[in-house]
Amino acid sequence: MKLKKLFAAAFAAGLCMMATLAPVAEAKAAEVTKTAEVNAVLDSADEASKMYKLPLADYAGNGSVEKIIVTVTFDQTTALGWVGGGGAIGYSTDGDWQQVDFEHQFVDGATNTADIVIEIPDGVNVTFDPESIVQVGWWWGSTSYITVDKIDLVFDDPNAAAEDTTPEAPAEDTTDAPAAELPKTGLVSGLAFLTVGSALVAAGAAVKGKKED
Repeated sequence: MKLKKLFAAAFAAGLCMMATLAPVAEAKAAEVTKTAEVNAVLDSADEASKMYKLPLADYAGNGSVEKIIVTVTFDQTTALGWVGGGGAIGYSTDGDWQQVDFEHQFVDGATNTADIVIEIPDGVNVTFDPESIVQVGWWWGSTSYITVDKIDLVFDDPNAAAEDTTPEAPAEDTTDAPAAELPKTGLVSGLAFLTVGSALVAAGAAVKGKKED
């Protein structure tokens, strides 16, 4: 009876330790990107054309905005691709107006193009009512003109199916391949407990057989 209890305890401990090795899959949020092809030229020297406004009402129903990516082309840069100046990207929210400055940066000298990525902070919600906008401004700079090529709105879409990250069970290997080396983790301990339990049962059976003889 004592051997059976010892086996049960070892078997249970082995299963518990092996269970802790099961991978836990985290569902990734599905993202949807809506692109506005803008191609608007901003002139820092002209009060009437130094800003561009993208209405957001047409983008309602796509989920919450996670990122705003503005692709800008500068009309000229230094030899090293350096652009200096004063610009900003703002957007409407259900709280205060949010604005991020882009004062200077390096750009690809071949195209003079840069992607300005704005991560929407936690707790800030971009709105889509008739007055809501994304605004790009260029106030002054080493280059007078910039072109707002496009604006990408990256949404966390609640209606899109999240990627299934559940790992597939490995196919059973029926060949006579040599046993793989066990990792030095809790799996080894779990198997050790199972082995001890099996050994205890075998020993108990042997003892019982001797007594019956």
